[in-house]
Amino acid sequence: MMLIQLKPGEETFYKLVFNKFKKLDVILLCEGETEVRVVKALIRKLGIEVRLVLGLTDCEGINLVPQLTGVIALLARISRKLKALLVLVNAETMDFIDRVRSIVNSLRSKELQVDEPQPLAECDHVFQLCVKVDSRVLPLVVAVNGIKEFNFTKHCIEDHAVKLMLLEGKIDDQEVSKYSEAKQVVAEDEIIDIIGEAAEENVRSVFNHIVCLLNYLVRKNGDC
Repeated sequence: MMLIQLKPGEETFYKLVFNKFKKLDVILLCEGETEVRVVKALIRKLGIEVRLVLGLTDCEGINLVPQLTGVIALLARISRKLKALLVLVNAETMDFIDRVRSIVNSLRSKELQVDEPQPLAECDHVFQLCVKVDSRVLPLVVAVNGIKEFNFTKHCIEDHAVKLMLLEGKIDDQEVSKYSEAKQVVAEDEIIDIIGEAAEENVRSVFNHIVCLLNYLVRKNGDC
C-alpha cells in the first residue's frame, strides 16, 4: 500500500486536490491528527496490506469533517481513479448511527444523492453508503470512535486506548470510573506506545472499527 499523508494545514485544499488527488485510489479523512497517527500505527502493528494508493489526512476538528467530505465527493469527478472515501470520526455525545447521519445530512444539503447508511457486516459501528456523483457511484464508509460501555461524557479515539489498557492490565475499572473523559486517563502521545506494546489480538479487538475500515479495501476494493 502506498500511503500519502495530506496536510491541509500546510497546503490549501484545492492545491491538494490538483497536485495529489489524481494519484489516489482512496482518501481516508480522520477527524484529527491523533486518528491519523493511530491509523498508521495499526497498519504497522497488524501488517495490513492494501494494494491501493491511500491518501490520509486529518480534518482538524469535528465541524470540518462533513464539509470536507462533501467537497471531496463533489470533486470526485476529477479523478476516475478514486475508488472510495473513508471517514473516521469521534462519536462525541451522539449515538454512532446519529453521528453518521449528520454526515449524510450534510452531503444531502449539498444536493448529492446519498443512500441510507448500512452497518458493515462483522464490524462495530462502521457504516457503508453510496454517494452518486454525476454518472458514477462512489462508496463512502464511515467508522465512529467511542466505547459506550464507558460512562464518559464524550466518546472519542482515546476510549479505545483506555479499553486496550484494561485488557493489558495497565489500569483497572475502578480507576477508569474516576474520570469523565478518556482524555483524562490517557494522553494523546501515549496512545501509539500503548498500541505498540499490546498483544496483537487485543489491538485487533479494541480497534476493530478501524481494522474493518482498512480491511474493507482489501475485501471490496472500494466497490459499492
